[in-house]
Amino acid sequence: MISLSLSGLKGLQKAIKDKESALTKGIDAQMAASVAEINAQQKALAPVDFGTLRSSLKFTRIAPLDYEIVSTGAGSEYAPYQEFGTGGLTLIPQGLENEAAQFKGKVGRQVNMRPQPFFYAPAFKEFRELKKRIEQLLSK
Repeated sequence: MISLSLSGLKGLQKAIKDKESALTKGIDAQMAASVAEINAQQKALAPVDFGTLRSSLKFTRIAPLDYEIVSTGAGSEYAPYQEFGTGGLTLIPQGLENEAAQFKGKVGRQVNMRPQPFFYAPAFKEFRELKKRIEQLLSK
């Protein structure tokens, strides 16, 4: 009989699982920090009349590595029009065409309101920073 034995796999599997758990916790912490920063920047940039839009901006942790930032309630009704503008003054950043198309008004009376971006710009900026921090975690 000829045979070959490889030992230590159980220890390796445990080490991989421990590393995965620590890495997930580290990335989740970075994501939580980024989401909080994005939300703070959104609130700082949101146009203020009565504060309804600003107070509508919220974030939640759905699960590890899964977060959501939304505009809910009364302020959410006009958030997209503040973000993208209306009529001939509409400004839609590249990559957000489908998102903005959901809020296109009916043909008829044209209201021209300049955009006051507050929602996506902070996210795009922070996502670049988050990516760098996650890459640093992965390279350790």
